[in-house]
Amino acid sequence: MQQPQPQPQLPSIALEASANSIFEDFLKSGTHGAQWPNRTWCVVQVNNGRPEVFRNEGGTHAELYLLQYLRKQCNTQCLGNVRVYISYSPCSQCSEALIEFKTNVRNLDMEIIAAAPYNCYRISCPVCEKGYFDKNNYEEFSENTRMLHMLSQNGINVRAFEYDLWVTLANLLNMARPDTEQIELYTDESETYNNSYVGDFEGHNYQHTRKQADDFAATDFNNIFSANFKMPDHPDWYIEQNVNVGDLLDDMDRLNLDDNAF
Repeated sequence: MQQPQPQPQLPSIALEASANSIFEDFLKSGTHGAQWPNRTWCVVQVNNGRPEVFRNEGGTHAELYLLQYLRKQCNTQCLGNVRVYISYSPCSQCSEALIEFKTNVRNLDMEIIAAAPYNCYRISCPVCEKGYFDKNNYEEFSENTRMLHMLSQNGINVRAFEYDLWVTLANLLNMARPDTEQIELYTDESETYNNSYVGDFEGHNYQHTRKQADDFAATDFNNIFSANFKMPDHPDWYIEQNVNVGDLLDDMDRLNLDDNAF
């Protein structure tokens, strides 16, 4: 008899974080000028029910905790509508796992709203547009991008945030974490959505709003999910050695690329 596979346990840190701190991580993910969190948050709502919150920990990605939860839900209800809010888009392996799950669950309508594309080809970035990848990460970027495209091809819609979706996420987090610091919702969207993050990195100043980050992400996702998308091959100026950030920014200067477009 085949033994059941061990399931990852919900990370304790996800249970302890406040609604407000999780929301801040979402806002900063992919926004230049902000310090990008090195953690991925995932908020899921099934059939408009109570939201659940997951986070990567100990090498286990947030999407795997999500899938564990969804498999359990299959035992008690028809999943129907599943909406996932995630701070970084899935890697290639998580995308593959999501596709497998979708294939095995009938009548599943799944949508993923991502705050930022994770390590994939981005035409919104002038450096990526010119194929600026070192030899150690091109394959990862290529595979992540290819599997994101396959998510769409297999009926899992992935899109960027818009202001109304940020309001929805805030409400869901407040509902999921009622006993923690709550998120203040502003009637004027400019107080949160158009507030600039300003940061200095390697001598270069960045100033982006969350709205700009969402616009960039929407451009990238629309490109990746187009029917005729193809990951570009290595360009002629493909770099054979590892690239550090300082070298990358120096090359941006030589190409007259605007920091604020990055």
